Formats: sequence, structure tokens, C-alpha cells
Amino acid sequence: MNRTKRYLHNSAAALAAELITMIVGFITPRVILTTYGSEINGLTSSILQFMSYFNLVEAGLSNATVYALYKPFAQKDHAAVSSVMAAARRLYLRSGLIFIALALILSLIYPFYIQVEGLSPLDVGLLVLILGVSNALNFFTLSKHRALVNADQRMYVISISSIVHALVNTLIIIVLANSGVNVVMLRFWALAAVFLRALILALYCRKNYAYIDPKAEPNYPALSKSKDALFHEILFAIHKGAPIALITVLLRDMATVSVYNVYSMIITGVAGVLSVFSSGLAPSFGNVITLGEKDTLKRAYGEFEFSYYTLLTAVYAVTIIMIMPFIRIYTSGVTDAVYDLPLVGLLFSVNSLMHNVRMPQSMLIVAGGHYKETRIHSLGQTIISVTLSAALIYPFGIVGLLIALICANAYRAIMSMVFVPCQYRNLSMKLSFIRALRMVATIAITVLPFFFIQLVPAGYVQWALYAVGVGVYACIVAIVSGAVFELRELKAVFVRIRRMFSSGKR
Repeated sequence: MNRTKRYLHNSAAALAAELITMIVGFITPRVILTTYGSEINGLTSSILQFMSYFNLVEAGLSNATVYALYKPFAQKDHAAVSSVMAAARRLYLRSGLIFIALALILSLIYPFYIQVEGLSPLDVGLLVLILGVSNALNFFTLSKHRALVNADQRMYVISISSIVHALVNTLIIIVLANSGVNVVMLRFWALAAVFLRALILALYCRKNYAYIDPKAEPNYPALSKSKDALFHEILFAIHKGAPIALITVLLRDMATVSVYNVYSMIITGVAGVLSVFSSGLAPSFGNVITLGEKDTLKRAYGEFEFSYYTLLTAVYAVTIIMIMPFIRIYTSGVTDAVYDLPLVGLLFSVNSLMHNVRMPQSMLIVAGGHYKETRIHSLGQTIISVTLSAALIYPFGIVGLLIALICANAYRAIMSMVFVPCQYRNLSMKLSFIRALRMVATIAITVLPFFFIQLVPAGYVQWALYAVGVGVYACIVAIVSGAVFELRELKAVFVRIRRMFSSGKR
């Protein structure tokens, strides 16, 4: 299977997975909110945030494993693949044991720090343990399999397993919540979906990578980049998780955590759909870089950056316009916290845009393994987000946190746009900046009329109809903008898309 077909398969499966995950991701928090309340919804979000910090015990290992497998897969060197996976398997085992120890410690400490009405300290501790078990399974099963199929450009397998997990998990939560089951038992039975996902991946890898020798000599030097990747992932996790952690530790307000998480859930869904168009490309570009195909890199990257920024233009114009109508429908009937915050909706959208602006450059950084060279960028981003968040949380609350994140993400985007052309001399820094500025201007022009036009859908169906109409309008504006400023690139992208689909049919 060539790169084009694999990209099509990966993208189609990833799109289906993201859409399903996004839809069910809206359903389950709504069920938790209406059944158990904002405090318990906020408590779960807070615990999961701390678990994400504990996941840092394996940070960098996944990216380093994927990078180490690019060359063996390109050269079809099965012995080398076996050696890399043997090293990764042992390191994941070590990481999993450390994670379990940290989860146990948190389960003992957390109940004495956070009190939630309706749950005893024992319930809170058990909830921490159950959510910890769910994450621990990633170390022992999911992570190494994900790295393997990612490097082999078969991410559609991950997508299929994620779809199964999302559907089963949602079904369990809906049935048990409607049956009045305690939230602790609900989360316990939801572990079945996690085990099912792990089983699917294990069976697939056992069948399709039977040549991997489990007794192979571990090649630890091949994973040497894990330390540099670890540095990046630790700092990004701190940057990303700072808002919920600061609300939990400084404000100790689970209702505010719930409000933040509801907006974050929507924006994460949007970003997840966007990731479909970039996540499967890093291995392909890594293959191109490994083989030294400079002309292919320049042409393909230029078309991808143009396409991605055009996509961002349409997606975030729609997001800014439609987020508050959705929030009002989604939180109707929930009265234990204030969710109707238009400024928060706007800032969440802008922050997500600032994060995604650098995705084309970040994809090349990952593909080229430039973790060590960009450590200072990650450090600067984290310092800005954490220090500004801590300074702004008391006077401005969630708004202050989002302003801090926007500043940090804007800094990281600028540094990435400067760095990549320095590593790949045939790529244009100036062109990247012009495309980004044109994207922001086009979004502003697209959104402007809706400051005067109020959309008030009566329900989800009407909201969806409005969203489709706004989406068509935003796509037309984005394509017209591309045609006016880069007509040749637009034509090249349409030609590539036509070839991709015609190739996929053969």
C-alpha cells in the first residue's frame, strides 16, 4: 500500500473516529451533568487532569519509538523493528508500574483535599483508583501498539479501536446513569470499554506483526531521543493542564472546573477533527525526510500548509459563530453553575486557533525528530502560560487563564514558523507568516456580520442546520481568499486531491 492510499485510509478512519468520539463526548458529560451535577463532573475532570500529569512518566517514549521505527519500516528491516519494540516494551512496563504507584498515592491524598457533596472520602479515593486503572492500561497494552501502527502508517487501526471504545463506553454510562447507579460503580463498569480497545489492538498487532521477536535484544540507543521528547511533553502537559490544575488548587471550585471543561470539550472536539488532516502525515513526511527527497518535501509541505490554513479559516470562523448557541442548548436545565459566557467562548476559540496555527510546522519537527533543538520553545511557552495564568486567575477567572494560554500559544507558533525554514532551507518563512496573517484576517471578515446577526436555534437539529449554512458560507469565503492570493497553489491542491481519490479507487 503506497503513501497516498495509506493516507486516505488513515484520514477516513480518523475522521469517522473523531466525529463519533466528538458526538459521544458531548453525550456523556451531559449525562453526568444532569444526573450527578456540575461538582461531580468537575471532580472527574480534575482527577483526569492529574492523571494526565502522571502519564508523563512515559512522556517522550511514544514519539521516540515512532521516530526510531521510521527507518526500519522504510528498509523493511524486521530485526531492527523487533529490537526497537523490545526496548519500548520494557520501558513501557517500567513506566506503567511508576504510574500505578503515583495513582495510589493520589487516591490517598485527594479525598482529604477535595470534598464533594454526595461522595464520601472513600468514594473519591475509589474514583481516583478506577480512573487510574483506566490510564494504566495504556502503558501495558495500548501505547506500544499505537507506536507500532503509527510508525507503519496504519493509524486507521487505532481509529477503529477508538470508535469501538467510544460507543461501548457511552452505552455503559447512559444505561447505568439512567439506572441510578453510583458514579463510582459507573466508572468501574466503564473499564470494560478500555479492556475491549486494548484487546482489539493486541489481536491486530499479533496477526500483522508476527515477525516481531519478543526475545530480541533491546535497542535502547534507538530510543535516545525519548529524553528530548520527554522534555517537550512534560512542558506541554503543564501548559495545557495549568488552567484546571490552578482552578483546583487555588480556587478549589469544582463547579468552575466543570464550566471550563464543558467549553474545553467542545473545542477539543473541533481540534480532534482537524487533527485528522495532520496526524497521519508525520510518518509519511518522516519517510520522505529519511529518504532525502527534498523536492517532494518542498512541494508536498507547501500544498499541505496552504490547505491546512484554508481549512483552519473555515473551521474556526464556524466555531466562533456557533459555539455559544451550542453551549446554550447543551447546558439548558443545568442551574448549579453559569455556563452562558460569550467572552469565554470567543477566547476558547481564539486560543485553539493559536494552538493549531503551528501544526504544519510541528508536524515537520516531529517527522524530523527535532526535539532537542526546539526545547527552548517549549520552555518559553510553558513559562508564559503558567506565570500569566497564576497572575490572572484571581482578578479575571477563566478569562484570565485563556488570555495567558493565547499569549503562550502565539509565542510558540511564531517560534515554530521561524525554526522550520532554518532546518529545511527550501521552505519559506515569509510565506508561512503571510498565510497565517491572511487566515486571521479572513476569519475576522467572515465572523464580523454575526456580531449583528443573532442565531437562536431552538434545539440541536436547528443548530445543525444553522451550522451547515454557516459552514458553506465560511468555506466559500476561505476558498475565495485562497484563490485571490494563491491561485496556483489552490489549483495544485485540487489536482492532488483528485489524484488521491482516483488512486484510492484503484
